[in-house]
Amino acid sequence: MNNLHIFICHYTPLKERKLFILNQLNDKIGNLIIKDLECEFDKEGKEYKSENFDESKPENYVYFIRKYDRDYLTPEIIDKFFIKDRDICHNVRRNVERFNEKPEISYDNYISEFNHCIYSRLKMTEMSLGLKHYEACRLISTMDINYGLVIEDDCTFAEDFIPKLNNLMKEFPDNWNIYIPNSSPRPGFKTLHGHIKLENTNKIFIKNAPNTVFGSSIFFRKSTADIIFKDIEKNKILLPIDHEYNWIFFKNKFIVLWNDRHEQLTFWNKSGMKSTIR
Repeated sequence: MNNLHIFICHYTPLKERKLFILNQLNDKIGNLIIKDLECEFDKEGKEYKSENFDESKPENYVYFIRKYDRDYLTPEIIDKFFIKDRDICHNVRRNVERFNEKPEISYDNYISEFNHCIYSRLKMTEMSLGLKHYEACRLISTMDINYGLVIEDDCTFAEDFIPKLNNLMKEFPDNWNIYIPNSSPRPGFKTLHGHIKLENTNKIFIKNAPNTVFGSSIFFRKSTADIIFKDIEKNKILLPIDHEYNWIFFKNKFIVLWNDRHEQLTFWNKSGMKSTIR
């Protein structure tokens, strides 16, 4: 992978968080070409380069997703993308083929078996974040790229992120869909329901459902991002996006990779900033 494409889920008014993540990316990734993408209130900004940009080195692209800020979520957008209370009683998520055992599973059974997120009315901030993840997947699908890293604006990175990711990708199975850079098998992570060891490496494993670690950093294949954004358009969103991802990953039988005897490449709890989901 010569060029990294990073899609940032960011609430536009929080300028200090934008400065934080840009400093993080400039320090740990470098050679950035930065774009503020178009949104409801503004056209796409002119791209600009990070400090100390070196024309002789591969460039890395950063896209700030400004669309779907909470202030611009109209009733029409909410109706288009989110399941309504009255829909839930009809159990609209039936007849999804089970991963290994039973032929069918309803969403109600999935909640029970996997101790999944119990539905509560989503906050506007949760809706906004979910749609920014949707938009990131849509963009990855439509752009001329093979992979995309979707992050939230309080994500932090390990040193030498790109060389480490490139080396680790050599260990990925051919049929992988998603890699979670901030995953770890150590206590404190959602490691219920186990994993599948890979024969050729102990650096990573295939995590059984549920298999997200919040939504702070997820590395997608292009084809996987295409399935996800189309799934959301067809079936809408019910849950906070990390739990919604768990359901989408499960029913689509995605191969989700976690770090095993390999360091975390990103971190979700080291920025020192408070969550903006309120």
